[in-house]
Amino acid sequence: MTAHEFWIEPKDYTINASDNIVADLRNGQNFKGSSYSYIRDRYEKFDMFVGQSQLMIDGDLGQRPAISTKVTQEGLVILVVESKSNSLSYSEWEKFQKFINHKDFDLDKEKHIALGHPETGFKEIYRRFAKSLLGVGNAQGDDRRVGLEIELVALANPYHDDTSNGMPVKAYYQGEALVDVQIELFDKPPSGDVEVTLHRTNDQGVALLPIESGHSYLVDTVQIRQAEKGNQQGAVWETLWASLTYAKD
Repeated sequence: MTAHEFWIEPKDYTINASDNIVADLRNGQNFKGSSYSYIRDRYEKFDMFVGQSQLMIDGDLGQRPAISTKVTQEGLVILVVESKSNSLSYSEWEKFQKFINHKDFDLDKEKHIALGHPETGFKEIYRRFAKSLLGVGNAQGDDRRVGLEIELVALANPYHDDTSNGMPVKAYYQGEALVDVQIELFDKPPSGDVEVTLHRTNDQGVALLPIESGHSYLVDTVQIRQAEKGNQQGAVWETLWASLTYAKD
């Protein structure tokens, strides 16, 4: 099994203050995937942050792109979407093994079985925590933590700051820095030929990522933990997925 990322993909990452913010919710592989419609009941959070303001993003049921909204002030805009829990079943151990290898989890069949879980026919719960950065007008401002259980935070503004030495991104889990974890970077140039590279956070939870003008980026990290006993889905594992998208002019 190859992991499927979930992300917010704006039509334009930099816009004028008079323009609409238009963005797709996508699920797929290698920064390419299907677009989801706006169905608010599927999500815990569907918000926009600009300056000190937090606004709920509304839409018409079934609209696609899922996000189409106005912003009334210039600056760095943070779009945030948090999904509700979903589940999937594994009929073969090998599919789960490929997934945990790809995401660099400290887990194998022996540990799984030692915890009392069946080798096959078990379930995983997963939740998605997606952010996207847009530059509106002067694009000034900073990304910040917005209260997600797992979250990626850009420590530089790609539309305003000097990123000639790289783009620093910090990973958090339950408010604490995620140290020495894998960060996957999907780099999409104007040609559309996506390059995927793997990185790791340092002892501060920060990964310094390459960035180039004219490219858009998807940053992804995933954590796994045992699911709470007695959960409605009957799952034994829970995965939490964080994504962050941005571009460089």
